[in-house]
Amino acid sequence: ESFSERINQSSKELHAMLSPGNREKVESVVADLNTAMANFSKLSKNLNDSQSKLHTVLESVNTYSVEKSITDLRYVIGSIAQHIEAFNQNMEATSRNMYEFSRQIRQNPGLLLGGVPPKDEAPGR
Repeated sequence: ESFSERINQSSKELHAMLSPGNREKVESVVADLNTAMANFSKLSKNLNDSQSKLHTVLESVNTYSVEKSITDLRYVIGSIAQHIEAFNQNMEATSRNMYEFSRQIRQNPGLLLGGVPPKDEAPGR
């Protein structure tokens, strides 16, 4: 084909594409695209606003959580500190009782079965 034939063919195709019916459809698509872009722009702005609000909320929650955790930790440590001495005394008494119990069992293993301790036959002083 010659160059002029190709141009004529392209011109005919362009004329067919730009018929009044097609032109209305193209204009409708462009208008719909404009509306969609405006809606997308609003959505994007709303998402940015929501992200900013969420970021602010997360910062305040993190700050509150850390402060609350520190307060709770101080309370627990204070409570432990107040009761640790009594706990140590009880552990010491328990240790003495276990020592005495094991001593008695070594002297008379029958005590575990409900036996009676042997009579002390050592001469008195």
